[in-house]
Amino acid sequence: MKRRISSNTNLIAFSRDGNRSMDEIIPIMAECGFKDFDLNLCEMMRPASPLLEIGFGKDYIKRLIKIKEEYGLNYYSCHLPYQKSGEESPLTELSLKWAEELSVKIAVIHPLYDTFDNNLRYFERLLKNTPESIILAVENMEDETEFSASPSLKRLALSFKGRMGVCLDTGHLNMRGGDFKTFINDLKGLIIQTHINDNDSLRDQHLLPTMGTTDWKSVVNSLESSGYSGYLNYEAMYFMKALPRVCEREVTSLSYKIGKWLLSLLD
Repeated sequence: MKRRISSNTNLIAFSRDGNRSMDEIIPIMAECGFKDFDLNLCEMMRPASPLLEIGFGKDYIKRLIKIKEEYGLNYYSCHLPYQKSGEESPLTELSLKWAEELSVKIAVIHPLYDTFDNNLRYFERLLKNTPESIILAVENMEDETEFSASPSLKRLALSFKGRMGVCLDTGHLNMRGGDFKTFINDLKGLIIQTHINDNDSLRDQHLLPTMGTTDWKSVVNSLESSGYSGYLNYEAMYFMKALPRVCEREVTSLSYKIGKWLLSLLD
């Protein structure tokens, strides 16, 4: 495993004082230690998002590229807008266009809330329009009626070997009562991204590590022994809704320190 952490840009996107966009958040996170980022293109799901229009979207992308160059950052991953139950999102192809312009290499995507065969057909169509430079990472979900088990994720990823891997969401697996060591070993060689977050095992709370019930030593050592070579990447943000914006730098610095602590758990 790379001895570094990264974060989705939504880490401090929410607060009791209102929401923030990526171009506002990334400089703060960079100044607090983060250099590697998973871009939250789920911003496109907000009706007022500038990314929804080609003209405004290009200006926004230019701002993000300028920030990247100014701070010496790495936009290696993104989270695509997720689909509603059984539907294909019209935002997905546009978000892949923005991802290519931002030189993103991994695009995390939720599976459809549908059958395996329908997911297979959906991803087959989607990959025809996905730039060759981008690999999709399908995420394990939290409900037993969704794609949450390692066999179905493995089967799907292997159906598109070389174009698709798996994103391990620790919060979702914790809610399923999953054995991290077994789950990660089942997907050995297929996990290409992580969503590191915690919860009480009942709700998808997206807390920082140590704020819930996850066995973090098991998580990091299972990833290490599986040969995972990516980042420990935060997708922790909802806890920030309880806090005022004036806390965002302290929260970001604390998040970075907790990430360093996670790396110290490696045997």
